[in-house]
Amino acid sequence: MRAVSLKRYLPSLPQVSREAVTVLAATLLAAWLISKVPAWQRLVRESSLNPN
Repeated sequence: MRAVSLKRYLPSLPQVSREAVTVLAATLLAAWLISKVPAWQRLVRESSLNPN
C-alpha cells in the first residue's frame, strides 16, 4: 500500500499567506465601513450576543 503525501492536499505557504492577508484586509475594511455608517453600527449592536 502506498503512503499518501499530505503535501498533495495542503496549500503552499504563499497560498496560505495570501488568504490570511485577504481575510485580514476584508475584516479591517468591514470594521472601518461599519464605523462610518450609523445604521450599520446599530445593526451590528442589535445582532451582538452581548446583552449591552
